[in-house]
Amino acid sequence: MSYYEGCPELDAVLNKHKASANSMLSTAQSQLLCDTFSKVLAYLFSTNESAEGDVLNLNVEKVKTKISKWKKDIDDCLESFKESLQGKDELTDEDRYKQRLMEENVKEIKKIYDKLREEMDGVELDFQNAVRTYRSPIRQALNDISMLYDSENNVKGDFSGFENVSVYVHGIEDRGKGFKDSVRKIAEEGDLIIHIMDDSEEYQYVDVKTKEIKVYNNLSELQKETSLEDIKGRLHIIYDTENRNEHR
Repeated sequence: MSYYEGCPELDAVLNKHKASANSMLSTAQSQLLCDTFSKVLAYLFSTNESAEGDVLNLNVEKVKTKISKWKKDIDDCLESFKESLQGKDELTDEDRYKQRLMEENVKEIKKIYDKLREEMDGVELDFQNAVRTYRSPIRQALNDISMLYDSENNVKGDFSGFENVSVYVHGIEDRGKGFKDSVRKIAEEGDLIIHIMDDSEEYQYVDVKTKEIKVYNNLSELQKETSLEDIKGRLHIIYDTENRNEHR
């Protein structure tokens, strides 16, 4: 694909940058990052439009470093072209025209890369705000579970008192159904599942004797479950979020 007519040298560099960008997006698995790259780089080349994985690995500083390297690649490309002209005894009008064209294109590309690098600060801030938004309710929920455990076992202590806990923070690629279904598939007898939804909570207990999943609409109902006295299973916590990829 030709991005800049008459500048195959730049096209070759941009093709490498496109591959590098898509590789970063695949690694990061951040929808916010995909949207930013797609918007800013649309004039240069297309990038992945959606995050399809399930493990967020966003490092904004590494992304910025990579963008800086792209700018250097563009500068090096221009310098290599100028060096190739120095070997000629006399420059033709076509040589002079292409040099001006290359210089203008390089200036334009670097401006776009600068814009992308600036956008990374906004990406980092939005991500931090999303994490901060959900940090408080998560802590409160864990505190509630700790109180329930202490009440049922007549012990004092923090969350470290649990012997076997696995916490599922929902909000990766859908808003509820995916993790709610998957956790029920892996839950074993004696496990406790707590689903924190937008405006309510749902408690599910896998009965040790019947192996059936019992559903409770509030903590009071759950505390009345006599079979919890013999609970030996794991604790699963699922949180709903407003948007995908908010936290992992």
